[in-house]
Amino acid sequence: MAIIQNELGATGVDEYVIDGGDTVLSLDEGCVCCSLAGSLASGIKRLTERFHPERIILETSGLANPVNLLATQDTWADLARLEMVVTVIDAVHGLDMLATSDIARDQVRSGDVLVINKCDLVDPLVLDTLRSRLRERNPRAPMVTTDHGQLHPGLLFDAGTDDDLPPSRPAAPLLRRRNHEDEAFSAVRLAQPTDLTREALARWLDALPPDVFRVKGVLRLADADGPQVLQGVGQRWELSPLGRPFADEPFLVCIGRNLAEAQLSFGE
Repeated sequence: MAIIQNELGATGVDEYVIDGGDTVLSLDEGCVCCSLAGSLASGIKRLTERFHPERIILETSGLANPVNLLATQDTWADLARLEMVVTVIDAVHGLDMLATSDIARDQVRSGDVLVINKCDLVDPLVLDTLRSRLRERNPRAPMVTTDHGQLHPGLLFDAGTDDDLPPSRPAAPLLRRRNHEDEAFSAVRLAQPTDLTREALARWLDALPPDVFRVKGVLRLADADGPQVLQGVGQRWELSPLGRPFADEPFLVCIGRNLAEAQLSFGE
């Protein structure tokens, strides 16, 4: 099995965190559902020629639109065929995203399996309402609930042969192919200020505008040993040791809406 991971923005974090060796390929500087369709084809070719994997997992940006990915199948159909689309829904923010984002609605509509994560953080009534909204958008897909991303892979991947796989799925012609730029979503990379402490970082994160819904990066803090990985969604964030050498400049990536208007600056 091989992995292609794609993050929005010029700098990815997963490439520093995931230790998959040569079988993990990073495609950054754009989104495979928007500007990197050609790069996806070349990435599949590199992996298949070198490792001959039975499966390739494409981990897209959270803002990727599967409708657009389906529309690019002709560029890589001779290399691979799409087995399924797995859509992961954040239980905390799922209802808001479904109400405000066409991309989120397309993600749900295109999913062959819907995984609701972070179920431990929401009230059962909220979870039931979210399930209902998802079923309205996609009545056919199996729905799985979990927390902390703990999901047995057997629920997603069967043990069938290649002959059991479906043919490439057609793109839905009646859906307009929206992308993250249509909804003013973008990513901003910020350099870390020197002598940054945990306390100063916490103050800065708490003061971020609500349009910033995702933060991630690799930092060097004045009061922590070794490089630290920052992961945050909404008002929740955590730091953990990177656990390996890090020779690059520390950075943080903010993902959200209307970030150009927010004029973000790190450490102020």
